[in-house]
Amino acid sequence: MPDKTHIESPSLESLGQFLLEEREKAGLTRSDLASKTRIAIDQIAKMEEGRFTHLPPVYARGFLKTLAWALNLDPEVMLSEYRRLSGNKENDPARPLHPKKYVDADIIDEGGSNLGLSLLLIAVIFGIVAGLYFFNPVFRQLVTGYLPFLEKSSSQPTQSAAPLNQTLVAPAAAVSPPQPQNGGRLTLRAVKATWSQVQVDSEGLKFVYFQPGQSQSFESQKSIKVIAGDGQALKAEWNGQDLGFLGPQGTLELAFPLNR
Repeated sequence: MPDKTHIESPSLESLGQFLLEEREKAGLTRSDLASKTRIAIDQIAKMEEGRFTHLPPVYARGFLKTLAWALNLDPEVMLSEYRRLSGNKENDPARPLHPKKYVDADIIDEGGSNLGLSLLLIAVIFGIVAGLYFFNPVFRQLVTGYLPFLEKSSSQPTQSAAPLNQTLVAPAAAVSPPQPQNGGRLTLRAVKATWSQVQVDSEGLKFVYFQPGQSQSFESQKSIKVIAGDGQALKAEWNGQDLGFLGPQGTLELAFPLNR
């Protein structure tokens, strides 16, 4: 190892100055050295300024050894100089390893900034999901289809005018109801994209997403209950009779055969 590694002046500041000079001789910036060693720029700055006591001793030794390799210096000689210039005070039991004594404010702030960014990202994602759930009927129906307890626990009113088990009277202007009868065939035909939920007799709910021009028929023995995302997006045909649009624009709920 060349003699230049030995630091004559008995201070940690001289060791830091030596590191700075060797880096500049190598034509490296602090950013270059940080990329090469994976040591943060602010840590390199502390060491070049001789502020080794701002780091826990184990970090100071590890960083110093890594910088020595990067600057083509003998790591053992550099560690020996560090111990000599620090006077072995790093192992003094009277010096408690209190975080405020060894960790500078910018190190803490860096972690705090990352934590704050993570919390902000979580809050944004939660806000997007909550907004979709409460204001997008299709998304809400998809979620509650997999997590039924959300439908029970949510206090946010939906656009549905009544629970599924309550039969509504169809608006006379939109649908001309036939004579009541049991069972039948219902055909829904879409004029624009929308969604619906259909329950045939006592079977489970079936979720259907319609594209314009698409139609689907349902056969029942007793009744068919329908929740539609938009009454002006679907036309209905009951037992071969054209009923026109399901109802006014917006979410609605109907039961077939229709009651007067």
